[in-house]
Amino acid sequence: MARPAVGDAWSLVITGKHWRALRTHLFPGDEDEHGAVLRCGIARSSRGTRLLVRDVVMATDGIDYVEGDRGYRKLTAQFVADNIDVCAGQGLAYVAVHNHGGADRVSFSRTDMASHERSYPALLDINEGVPVGAVVFASGAIAGDIWTS
Repeated sequence: MARPAVGDAWSLVITGKHWRALRTHLFPGDEDEHGAVLRCGIARSSRGTRLLVRDVVMATDGIDYVEGDRGYRKLTAQFVADNIDVCAGQGLAYVAVHNHGGADRVSFSRTDMASHERSYPALLDINEGVPVGAVVFASGAIAGDIWTS
């Protein structure tokens, strides 16, 4: 289980409707972090691999997206399990989402990356090798981390 090589072209494609809903959820004006999961189809071509957002599942603050024990916030195990099960059943990529502050730059924190290292190998197994990953947003930037078999 590994990440794609640097230079492999991956992109995330989202409809305007899904983007507006996700952006409203992540940036409601409270300057806090919020979470969601994207369930994505996969399209491969000579131009690279595109993750095609089919569903945006918002994590409800305080229920699905809660105070973290190692970091600031986290998706609950039940929310992750429910979504990875749907992805596995439909052959979809699983992409966890959260936001950070800032505008034109964003990156995963060390805590975020440690979480990926701990959990994504198991999620990749549950998802039968279909990619799993995460994206983090700032108001005008996005960063991603994708895992493949």
